[in-house]
Amino acid sequence: MSWKDITPSLCLQAQRLKIPINKNKLPRILKTFLLLTLILSNDIHQNPGPIKYPCAICDKSVNSNHRAVSCDNCQLWVHIKCGNISPEDYNKMSKCENITWSCPNCKIILTGTTIEQNKHTEPIVNSKNNSLNTSSTSTGSDRSEMNNENDKGLLTILTMNCRSLRSEAKRNMLQTIIETHEPHIVHLQETHLDKTISTAEILDPEQYEIVRKDRITEKGHEGGGIINAVRKNIVCNGEDTLDTNCEIGWTKIQLKGCKALYTGCYYRKPDNDPTPLQNLNTSISRLTHNNTLPNIILTGDFNLPDIDWDEEDSNGGYTIKSSHNYSNEINKLALDIVEEHCLQQCVTEPTREKNILDLVLTTNENLVQKMSITDGMSDHQMIITTVNARPKVIKNKPRKVYQYKKGNMEKVQEYLNSKYENFKEKITEMNIEEYWTLFKTHLFQAMDLHIPSKNLTSRFNLPWVNQHIKKMIRKKERLYKVAKKYQTKEHWDKFKQYRKAVKTELDISHKKYIFDMLEVSPSTSEASTNTQDQYRIGKKYWKYIKSKKRETVGVSTLKVNGEILDNSKGKAEALNAQFQSVFTIEDFQRLPKITENETSKIPSLHISTEGEPGTVTTLLEELNLTPLEIRRKVARITLFHKAIHERVAIPIPTHIIKPRRTSRLHQPNTKRYVQIRPNKDIYKYSFFPRTIRDWNKLPDELLEIESSEEFKTKLTKLLCSG
Repeated sequence: MSWKDITPSLCLQAQRLKIPINKNKLPRILKTFLLLTLILSNDIHQNPGPIKYPCAICDKSVNSNHRAVSCDNCQLWVHIKCGNISPEDYNKMSKCENITWSCPNCKIILTGTTIEQNKHTEPIVNSKNNSLNTSSTSTGSDRSEMNNENDKGLLTILTMNCRSLRSEAKRNMLQTIIETHEPHIVHLQETHLDKTISTAEILDPEQYEIVRKDRITEKGHEGGGIINAVRKNIVCNGEDTLDTNCEIGWTKIQLKGCKALYTGCYYRKPDNDPTPLQNLNTSISRLTHNNTLPNIILTGDFNLPDIDWDEEDSNGGYTIKSSHNYSNEINKLALDIVEEHCLQQCVTEPTREKNILDLVLTTNENLVQKMSITDGMSDHQMIITTVNARPKVIKNKPRKVYQYKKGNMEKVQEYLNSKYENFKEKITEMNIEEYWTLFKTHLFQAMDLHIPSKNLTSRFNLPWVNQHIKKMIRKKERLYKVAKKYQTKEHWDKFKQYRKAVKTELDISHKKYIFDMLEVSPSTSEASTNTQDQYRIGKKYWKYIKSKKRETVGVSTLKVNGEILDNSKGKAEALNAQFQSVFTIEDFQRLPKITENETSKIPSLHISTEGEPGTVTTLLEELNLTPLEIRRKVARITLFHKAIHERVAIPIPTHIIKPRRTSRLHQPNTKRYVQIRPNKDIYKYSFFPRTIRDWNKLPDELLEIESSEEFKTKLTKLLCSG
């Protein structure tokens, strides 16, 4: 390298002064000239160190491996996160020229060609920004930039195809992934679950509010199934009204400062049946039928490899590839759903081999701030979506727990004795409520004074996932990124081998955790070598088993009159008010007065053995009431009439048959029945023995009547007439 390349301005001045320049040996006059020039620059330090370029927003240094843009007004660098630039826009900007960009501090509207928040607009960037590293590979410094303070509290959604959660190893891997990434919302597809596996075995119901939908099919055709889980401390509720006859689950998330967000998890089985997509269209239509378009983020495995989500047609829509794995009807129906409901697809990298099968569809592209694709549990990749919004969170109050083992119980007893010296004398002066309040107040005062306490908060972590396993998981993710970047067989083999080692280590750690919960049997001799004899199942182990059988814990968050109720007292009062609302509320201050009955009174009865006038029989005759015996007989025969004509669900017993023809001259009536006696109990407990005898005595004209009401009326007249 020559001096002309290093200091062109100084060499130009040296040439004007006719100073010879030699690459190997510098004359003394040139050294003097350079020294004087440096002194006159007024910016000389003995140890200046490397040059730093602070960010105009966060004041942190902008390194060469950071993604940043230079402001054309203040000439300062700005991180893309600080400048509200998405990684997709940054990648497009780095490929373009002839644009001016201003940072948020300058508050100047972009001049020339502007960058619009629309996927159909190609942004343009100044050519000088190309000097930065435009690789999207996330390094250590870049990762720290991504996890800055601006991203704290943003909603994150984890979308993953599990390819069966029936095995314990798969469930442990799922819980470890959730423990590592800590998402707010978890969308799982292809769970392959049924009613024999409880939800608590998959996710902790104390940590997540779970919407689960299994596929109900014949034996041998199991599969599918989705889970939409939301963290318990987020204000949300399941939207059952949006469910249709497809594998989909919806939840409604309350956000801070903007309208609610509807998150859906969907799975389409890989076939040519258009019914699941039609049902999906029906489900989304229930949300988008209003004039205002709601905030929707729909994720899942759609199994649509024939659609090219990168290229667009002349109308700005997505295109269909030339080679088809599924029918053209399926592909067109999917594109019609996307276009009809103004959905935009945000995944740009393959999620299975070279195809984009797992999608993230949204009605508002500005909601998706960033997206990362990493290794999952199956042959599908896992998608972690960061939403540019913060959910409403319920802050759980810490629980106060007394440490009784460290308490001074003698002091507690002395304190209570001093407070209750004259307690028996005061009992007669207080009611039960005052008595209980006084007792509770003194008891808690004694506990606060002489028993130490501590505040506990809820912690949701997996006890078998130690720091060693967490380091292995982070190393596995780094190996995946390296293999994804270089795409060589050597890197992929190294990643797969290490992923297998992580699974093995996780299984060993989980089994050790279960084994450590077993208690040592005190009656076992030390010489015994049988594991089953050395350990026994204790209370701690049964508590763990019981926790895996719970479906739900408590009542979810309620919303009454626009107010969100998250405490137990508010939920109880709201539910009580809801239950009371179905009953009539009486005003006890304005009760109606009961007036005397205007009907004629029954004359006083005089009962005697001679049967004189005024007896019950005479009274029934005066009131023209049918005797009880006749009413019972009419009821039995009418019921038999309805049973014959199949108007009531009473089958005619097999021991009641129609009479058979005895001779050619004697033709029996077909309306009559015969009671046979195959055994004693059937005849004894049958309802029809006396009824059949009475039925067969009726005239033929009455038996031919088909109307039950007419039959009952004429039968009553017949029996009353004698």
